[in-house]
Amino acid sequence: MKRLLLISVCMLGFGISGPELALAGPGAYQSGGEAQTPPSPEQVVAMMSKKLSLTDDQKTQITPIIAERQQKMAALKANPPARKMHAAREAKSIMGDSDKKIEAVLNDQQKQQYAQMKEEMKAKAKEQKNQ
Repeated sequence: MKRLLLISVCMLGFGISGPELALAGPGAYQSGGEAQTPPSPEQVVAMMSKKLSLTDDQKTQITPIIAERQQKMAALKANPPARKMHAAREAKSIMGDSDKKIEAVLNDQQKQQYAQMKEEMKAKAKEQKNQ
């Protein structure tokens, strides 16, 4: 369980949520084993839009939420707490807060798709952990 949290924190440290990573596809942020710059908030929203069929108004509302999340995650990564579990809790809090804001913008069908995307990412992370 701790290992899964650590993997999640590492992914989140780049400002990438489960749905964002799932949308981007495998290997989207790595090339030759080196981490790449995470996508811009606009790129994340474009990826989300493909899966969730976001309206222009939804895109406009979600973009600053993603930007704020990425800023907070970058700050956490730059100035991590002394204990890894504190970092994991803080990252989970940041993600939870932004997910709530995003879900408030989505319609019921989009909320279901968003939840499914998050579950798929959890399953992929668990699968990678077991390899």
